[in-house]
Amino acid sequence: MAADKTHQITMGFGGRSSKWPRTALVMLMSAATLLSGCGHSETATTTTTTKAGQSANGGSTKTEPGVFGDLGQVCGPAKGDVVKSDARGVSDTEIQIGVLNDAGNSLSPGLGAAYPAVAKAFADWCNEAGGINGRKIVINDRDAKLFDAAAVVIDACQSDFMLVGGGAALDAPTIQPRLECGLGSIPAMNPSYEGQIADLQAVVGRTSDRESNWGLFRLLKPEFEDALSKIGILTVDTPDVRVAYERFQKVLEAQGLGVTSFQAVAVSLDNVRTYVQPLVGKSETLVLALPVPEIFRAINDVGYKPKLVADQGSVFYSNDAVDNLKKVPLDAPIYSAATTYPLDLADENPTATRFIKLEKAAFGKVDPSHVTPWITWLLFAKSASTCDELTVKCVIDNATTDKAYTAGGLMAPIDLSDPTKPNQCLAVNKISGDGIVYDRKLTQPTDGVFNCDPKNVVPIP
Repeated sequence: MAADKTHQITMGFGGRSSKWPRTALVMLMSAATLLSGCGHSETATTTTTTKAGQSANGGSTKTEPGVFGDLGQVCGPAKGDVVKSDARGVSDTEIQIGVLNDAGNSLSPGLGAAYPAVAKAFADWCNEAGGINGRKIVINDRDAKLFDAAAVVIDACQSDFMLVGGGAALDAPTIQPRLECGLGSIPAMNPSYEGQIADLQAVVGRTSDRESNWGLFRLLKPEFEDALSKIGILTVDTPDVRVAYERFQKVLEAQGLGVTSFQAVAVSLDNVRTYVQPLVGKSETLVLALPVPEIFRAINDVGYKPKLVADQGSVFYSNDAVDNLKKVPLDAPIYSAATTYPLDLADENPTATRFIKLEKAAFGKVDPSHVTPWITWLLFAKSASTCDELTVKCVIDNATTDKAYTAGGLMAPIDLSDPTKPNQCLAVNKISGDGIVYDRKLTQPTDGVFNCDPKNVVPIP
């Protein structure tokens, strides 16, 4: 059966901007991380290893200052003379780092505010241990306010050594000014594909225009084969996100699954039922990139009862999604793919335990969406601390050499040398209003808690 396609193109942000609900923009940023391997909602709130996500040190928890799991010494004082550097933003005592976000926008105040918050928490922890070879990290909040991303990057070019641990929802305009001034980047999020493959950066979460990880559906197929013959895709209608899902539709169909409806919801969230209604009676599996109450209500209101909800981009792996499901439950099992270590298994992983302790110390609670920015900060600090001369080139070169980076056990191994290569591994989590639970049976782990079967990655037709 041919998929029923409805596209209400809503290019740009004009016209309705003053009416946009906060959840629409959160939805946009969440969906923008589709298939990225480390994608999480922006506002969520719960090692080299012998096996992915398991400590190689026999399970001992290292809590010395500046030590993070099996990454070992990440931050610390200078050993001898201060490492030479003539780089912009670097003095003998400090390193200026910019953190992109959109917190100050008038449409959705606070969007991306987690990025500078995590940056400050990491800098406090790192600086207390001695900084990067004795240099303290200084955080510069680079608030793009949605529409000022290029201008903010130009400002960062005047004083920042690098951009780390952040991201702008509309990142494409940042590419040219960043490269022109030689501003290196290790982002927590860059939604556009062009942003992911741009030079002078290390990327831990990425999509690909050549290959895709369909492992979640491969693992679900034995139990839900009938439902997977009738898949409905409900995504968001912006070019980057919509195109990624259109590519994934081709992947599913090439693997023998059936896509019977493709709906791209207007970012304004107007007339949501219009997009949900075509799924009724046609689609038994829902691929949903929009974990917001407006969508959940529309699903319930039109009487749509999928047998399965599949979260390919791990946008449900957040306390926001859990809270939304408490408010508006969905009567279907929800399974989410993730490449970060399941936090409900932290007791089995000293690195995850370390993360949770630091999270609670900084924020009073554990936020799964903080894992990815924390991973980028660890990558920056470790890469910078091993430079004989602190330059952007040295940091990026060091950060892109590891072909099985795990952030000390916080994520499945990923090849940082190739930003176009998707992660081969995943863990499957079951999501509900009661919380997030790792599903070992469905995951069928081959490497620690992750399934890293090569069959997870297939070409995009």
